[in-house]
Amino acid sequence: MIFSKRTDAADPQQGSQRPGAKTSEVPVLCVTPVNTMPIEINTDTIAEAIASRLMDSNVLIPRLLTLDQAAKYLGLTKEALKAKVHLGRIPTVDLDKKLRFDRLDLDRMIEQNKRVA
Repeated sequence: MIFSKRTDAADPQQGSQRPGAKTSEVPVLCVTPVNTMPIEINTDTIAEAIASRLMDSNVLIPRLLTLDQAAKYLGLTKEALKAKVHLGRIPTVDLDKKLRFDRLDLDRMIEQNKRVA
C-alpha cells in the first residue's frame, strides 16, 4: 500500500513544529512482512536509487535511430516524420542505403524549435 507521510520542519528531539515551518507530503510505501512490524519505505528514495543505477549502468543507447525509433523519440507518426524529412526539416544519415536519424541532431532540433509562451 502507498500512503502519504506528513513531514515537517519539526525538531525530531522535541517533536514540535517551529513557527512558520513548512510541511509537505512524502509518498511512502508501507510493507508488512508476515509476523513482523510494518516497514516504511520512502518511494522517492527508491526512485532516485533506480535512476542513479540506470545512469551508472552500461546500457547502450544507440546514437543512430531507425524511422520507427525516431518517430517514437519525437512523438510523431512515421508518416509525419517522413513528410518532415522530405521537406528537409529533419536531418538524416544515409547508412548502407538505409535511412537513420542521429539522436544528437534530433535533440539539437528540439532545442532550436522551443518557444516560450
